[in-house]
Amino acid sequence: MNRLLLALIISLWTLNCVGTDVGNPQQAPPQMHLEFSVFDDTASEALPMDNGLEIDEAWMVFTRLSLRHADTCDEDVDLTLGEPIVADLLDPESVIGTRELYYWRGEFCRFILHFDSIDANQLPEGAPAELGGHSIVIRGRRADGTAFELRSDFSDRLRLDTEYEAFRLDENPEILEVAFAANSWFDVTALDAIESEGDLIVIDDESHVALLDYFEAAVQHSARLFRKDILIATGEDG
Repeated sequence: MNRLLLALIISLWTLNCVGTDVGNPQQAPPQMHLEFSVFDDTASEALPMDNGLEIDEAWMVFTRLSLRHADTCDEDVDLTLGEPIVADLLDPESVIGTRELYYWRGEFCRFILHFDSIDANQLPEGAPAELGGHSIVIRGRRADGTAFELRSDFSDRLRLDTEYEAFRLDENPEILEVAFAANSWFDVTALDAIESEGDLIVIDDESHVALLDYFEAAVQHSARLFRKDILIATGEDG
C-alpha cells in the first residue's frame, strides 16, 4: 500500500469518527430556562397578604448560578451567566438578563443563586433607580395605606436543597421556577409600629435595621424551586 492511499484511508476514518455538520452533527448541550415569581403565583399588580401588607414590586438581582451533583453533594459548579439576572417577582415579563443557559444532565442535591448588588450604571431599562448599589428592592404598603420601601445590599447565597432525594434535570429546555413566599418576609407588628414618616417608610442599613435583618434572614427560607409545578428543593440558610 502506497503512502498516498494510506493517508487517504486515515483521513476518511477520522472524518467518520468526528462527524460532520451534515452527516453526524454534534449534539448541543441542553438549555435551562429560569422563571421567577412569588410562591403562590399571584398574577396581579399587587400581592395582598393575610397579614395586611401589600407588595407592589419585588426586585432582585442574581449574578451567579451553581448546581451541586448528588453523587457526592460536596462541590458547587458554576453555570455561566453572561449578565446579571434582574427580575421583579410580581411581573414575569420583567426578567432581564441571562435566564437561558446551558447545563449538564444529571441528578442534583442543591441549586444555588447568588445575590449581589449592581452599580447604577449597570441597571437595565425598566429597573428602578433605587436598585443601583443594591441587590433587592421591595415596595409595598401597610394595612393603613402607608407606603414602604426596603433596600438591601444582601450579597449571600440563596441555597435550595432537596429534602429527601435528588432531583433530576434532563430535558431541553429544562424549565425551573424560583418562587418566594412573600408573606414571611416582614415582621408586620414592628412595621406597623413605625410612626408615619411622611409619604414613605424607608428600610435599609441606616433606617429600621432590625426590619432589614429580619427580611434578609426570612428571604432565604421563603424560597422554593419548582419543576413542572412540583416542589424539588427548599430554601435554607446560605
